Amino acid sequence: MSSNFSKDEIMRYARDFYGNGFIRSGSEAEEKNRDYISGKFKEFGLSNITVDKVPFIGWDATQCRLAIYGTGKSATFPVEPWFYMSFTGPGGLEAKLIDVGSGEKRDYEGKDVKGKIVIAEFNFGEISFSILEQIARYKHDPGDTLAQHHQVMNWRNELVEEVYNNAVAAGAAGIIGVIPFNTTVYMRLEGADFTSGVLGKIPGVTIRQRDAKILKELVAGGTDTGHMVVTGRTQPKKTYTVYGKIPGKTDNIIMIASHHDSMWLGATEDAAACAIVMALARYFAEKPKKTMNNTLLFNLEASEQLFAIGGRTFVREHKRDIMKKYLIDLHIEHICEEFIYKDGILVDTGLPQPRALFVTENDKLMDIAYNAIKKNDIKRTLVMPTKTPLGVPTDAFHYDDAGYPVISFVSAPPYWNALEDTLDKIRQDDLAPVAEAFCEMIDEIDKLDPRTVRPDLPK
Repeated sequence: MSSNFSKDEIMRYARDFYGNGFIRSGSEAEEKNRDYISGKFKEFGLSNITVDKVPFIGWDATQCRLAIYGTGKSATFPVEPWFYMSFTGPGGLEAKLIDVGSGEKRDYEGKDVKGKIVIAEFNFGEISFSILEQIARYKHDPGDTLAQHHQVMNWRNELVEEVYNNAVAAGAAGIIGVIPFNTTVYMRLEGADFTSGVLGKIPGVTIRQRDAKILKELVAGGTDTGHMVVTGRTQPKKTYTVYGKIPGKTDNIIMIASHHDSMWLGATEDAAACAIVMALARYFAEKPKKTMNNTLLFNLEASEQLFAIGGRTFVREHKRDIMKKYLIDLHIEHICEEFIYKDGILVDTGLPQPRALFVTENDKLMDIAYNAIKKNDIKRTLVMPTKTPLGVPTDAFHYDDAGYPVISFVSAPPYWNALEDTLDKIRQDDLAPVAEAFCEMIDEIDKLDPRTVRPDLPK
């Protein structure tokens, strides 16, 4: 049990975030989050509390439905809008349905899909943790449970765009994307432009795997005319990054961050991580002034759900001030209980979701990160370098891409980005230990020469 943090405190913050509703960018719920964060930072005694406004083009659906008919049969299906695709208009899109498997180019060979609605299942693929262990720098896995774990790579946004692009190239009029889980997932088109409002060329919806199975069977039996309706509008909006400082003896900056938006209630995506950032802010603010060598900046970013435009904007807009003094981003996400599918139902295994801690290639940082993980018994964790084919598949990628050091904690459960991400998915017993581990990382990094952390730190 942590001496500095408690599960009850962190869960209290998490419930506050969770209780604000669907924290979609530019929504009233997000404004509640913005005010809650800035209010708590003020209550804790942080200074220079700032709200950065991030403009974007919002995409909001007013109707989303799918019906099929033919051979004397008809059916309707629960579907979700594929965000940032074109709208159908009030009358909808009526066209023949055709199954194109996983939507790869080869799946279109010999098929005429022009003017039709294609059904494509996202084949994200899996990666074995036994392979990840070979490229990891360190592993903390008492019981050796990770070697048997296979991770679905459900973060592969480039695959989603490829499936969409293949449908457009083949002349499809619309697309039904099949989620390879029985979860209600938020999906958005990576190729859209959230700043200019350029949308995908064809409309689309997503459907759960079990519903897609019924849909495909009906289509194969001749009930193969679809009527898709996706209506809505786009409009300029603002989303918000909120941060505050605890001044140190120098103005060099250690940043502790997560993101506060979610397309659903977002218990692990990312109320729990935001709650840990809050607990760390409270703890360090209680120390005597200028105890730390470096300034601490607590940053809850905007709009991770729109490909982390909050982080991207932060790096770009603060290049000449904050980022000149920036040492490292300690990024926290997804404190998750492991659930697996049994007979189509999510079942709790009683274990933590396997996770990774991505650390910039720096022996000192690697050792600090691993020692904190091991000491606080953050089980089923691999400490991964950032320069591998995986890159940094976390919200810290904008910092890493720009060449800034990162330590980024993440996991990828099957309920990631889904309506099913509810409070029971939080790994509550890990909240205080993860907070303690990051507290120790902060303390140890604070002792280092700044150029040991960031060799190219401007003078």
